[in-house]
Amino acid sequence: MKDIRTRIVDAKLTSPVPDRDFRVDLFRGLALWLIFIDHSPENALANMTLKNFGFSDAAEIFVFLSGLASGRVYGTVARESGFVAASRRALRRGFQIYLAELLLFWLYVAEVSFLARWRTMFLHDANIAIFLAHPVRGFVEVMGLRYSPVNIDVLILMVILHLALPAILPAVMWRPRLTLIASALIYSAAHLFGWAIPAYPVGTLYFNPLTWQLLYVIGVWWGATQPKPPTSLNVTALTIVAAVLLVVSLQKSGASTSLLRRSATRFIPSTRETSISSA
Repeated sequence: MKDIRTRIVDAKLTSPVPDRDFRVDLFRGLALWLIFIDHSPENALANMTLKNFGFSDAAEIFVFLSGLASGRVYGTVARESGFVAASRRALRRGFQIYLAELLLFWLYVAEVSFLARWRTMFLHDANIAIFLAHPVRGFVEVMGLRYSPVNIDVLILMVILHLALPAILPAVMWRPRLTLIASALIYSAAHLFGWAIPAYPVGTLYFNPLTWQLLYVIGVWWGATQPKPPTSLNVTALTIVAAVLLVVSLQKSGASTSLLRRSATRFIPSTRETSISSA
């Protein structure tokens, strides 16, 4: 019995490590932390996150890297086992995210309903008052991916994008240029003509899948067509492009001065406050 256990342990130690790019996991985790900081009220760290310095924030990073990870994982499965196997795994993952979204929804409703015993405005701030007023219709809309409380609506986007992978993956692997052009056209048309998915009870989904799909498709294309991560990049060119984008975005948004002003007012008391306290 001991020899069998020893052989099992040796087999695990000598088995090849899966080809996984941990840099993707690292930056997806950092993006989630930045999103958490941005949604934490009265948080001084929020003055130093990406939304203050560029044309986008951590949500765009997370969606792009999710597409990159999906393309790398399911693209490898498609090459080794075929598109049917890759589609089956992608649909299973999408269904897992869907179940997680439903479970999180009920936990969210329970927690906010409990806290609302002391502050009823929580029900409206969290966008669950409409659900409590019409629970049956509300849950039907939750299952139909048309209703979500505040701050968990990104899960609706991820469910839709994963369920679309059986169509996106073969397209980017067979006709990558045509697929990227089609994705960009859908993105542009959605902005020009106001295409969006209706939400319950009014409005449209906060994360419009017709526009956010562009970042996801670019990530899937990169991950599926380049299964091995690049070991080196043209750092000089990337640095120049990043510096130009940073300068333009700072000039456009005035983020540099507003950041200094917000940080100063948070950590340095005003002259009037100092004079009052000294008096």
